[in-house]
Amino acid sequence: MKIFRIVCSSLLVIGGLGAFYLSLRALDTQASWTAAADAAEAAAEQAAEGLPALRTRELALRNDMRAANAGFGQVLTAPNVAPDAQGNVVVELGTQDGLEAAADGSGPIVHLFAPTGNGDESMYIGAFTVQQAAERQAQLAPTFAVQDGEPQTWPVGNGDWRVRYDVPASRASRFVDLDTLLNERRELLGNRRNILARQQQELTDAQDTLAVRERALLGDPEAPEIPDAPEIRAGLVAQTTAEELERAEALVELDRLRRAVKNASDQLRAALAENVELAGRLPTAAPPRTASGE
Repeated sequence: MKIFRIVCSSLLVIGGLGAFYLSLRALDTQASWTAAADAAEAAAEQAAEGLPALRTRELALRNDMRAANAGFGQVLTAPNVAPDAQGNVVVELGTQDGLEAAADGSGPIVHLFAPTGNGDESMYIGAFTVQQAAERQAQLAPTFAVQDGEPQTWPVGNGDWRVRYDVPASRASRFVDLDTLLNERRELLGNRRNILARQQQELTDAQDTLAVRERALLGDPEAPEIPDAPEIRAGLVAQTTAEELERAEALVELDRLRRAVKNASDQLRAALAENVELAGRLPTAAPPRTASGE
């Protein structure tokens, strides 16, 4: 009996200790929950204070978005767009999407935008006219002048293209102005290239002419030997120099001959004068007598 009382007392002591430990844990849990509730309440009050500013910011962003989208018409998405070398585009959109083509091959104007792959950035390709349209497919042709190789620079493979029926007139006119300026600059550049090419051709022709003149003046070792025209191989300078030397030698010889002739002429005149003088010194002969003695 005594042992039973001891066991029961021990159990009561152990139970009291467990109840005390659980009470302490409950108090800690209640304190942590209270602190969390207070923090949540403070955060809610702080969020409530900043909520008007956030709503004002949201309204401003919505207004900005509406202003940015003002003037843009209905937008369609066109997957798997691949322009050809002339800039024509076939889209998987058609009459069911409102793309219609007239009997003469003309149709409404649509505007194409292509994602560049840099986030949400897109490139405005330009205005296109609907040439042909089926139920689920349409062929679009550019309304602007497409330069050689330009379609290869359009971003392809970065996602679906956007097709819009309308864009703000100010933006479209800006594109037209820039495209016109670009074409003028390209035309000016083409003219300058043509002038440069013509000048280069003139320079080449002048160099060819100079080479011909140089060969004529200085000679051409590869030219054939022509007896009647040695200057073709030797060159005018060398041939003229040689002929000048020959002429100089001939003039020297001519001068020598002239001097020799003059000396001979002087000697001849001297001999004639001497003969005349000697003849004058001879006695005069008696005139001949006739048969009658006269």
